[in-house]
Amino acid sequence: MLNLEANKDPFESLVAFVKAIVAPTKTEQDALSAAVRQGWGENFAGERSGDGRSWAALKPSTVLDRLRSGYGARPILVRTGHLRASLLSPGATDSYEQAQASGNEWQLVVGSEDAKAIFHEQGTARMPARPFIALSDQAEQRVVSALDALIAQIEARIL
Repeated sequence: MLNLEANKDPFESLVAFVKAIVAPTKTEQDALSAAVRQGWGENFAGERSGDGRSWAALKPSTVLDRLRSGYGARPILVRTGHLRASLLSPGATDSYEQAQASGNEWQLVVGSEDAKAIFHEQGTARMPARPFIALSDQAEQRVVSALDALIAQIEARIL
């Protein structure tokens, strides 16, 4: 005769798992934000948007201004490096990362509070947009993989 008994109440384990999914630990969410930041880094390095379109070239006057100021003609969107660092380096000045749990929902917001970010992303009347937020298909897949790994870590910890 075979007799099976649960060491824990399965319903309690399931409830604990669901609660953990909507409130992962900081360590568990770090890989997810790192995947997003890596995608942005690729956009900056390739001087392109996530869909592969190259950013608009700099106007000759902008290139001359950059050269006079000692920045060089490239990379586009990088003079001091402040904007790029705020997007790619957690803890950098103007870097933003906030995890929020509300009811049955969890949201991770990663970005920059640098005032220039929106102007470069969307463009202005005098400057073309050079979008860097959208991720490439490959970068999106890394985010999905990081999310799968996060869920697996929570499963291993809770169930």
